[in-house]
Amino acid sequence: MAKPQAANTFLLEFLSMARASKKPAGRSLYSVHPGVAMVQKWIADLKDKTGRSLEEWVALVKESGPTDEKACRAWLKEARGRS
Repeated sequence: MAKPQAANTFLLEFLSMARASKKPAGRSLYSVHPGVAMVQKWIADLKDKTGRSLEEWVALVKESGPTDEKACRAWLKEARGRS
């Protein structure tokens, strides 16, 4: 069985190495998945490309668009002048 002193020394060394290898606060260890980044960019660029934000499009569809998905897609394409 290990001596308590040796175990404490090992633990202190381990913790000091872990602290030294930490990344700076505020930076994530992981990056955003490319699919998520694509959707985020699409939402951010929507206002410049269409003149309306995502929230404005959702409000328009809820206010005057059809209720089923297929009809809604066709209605949006028609409203934007696309075929």
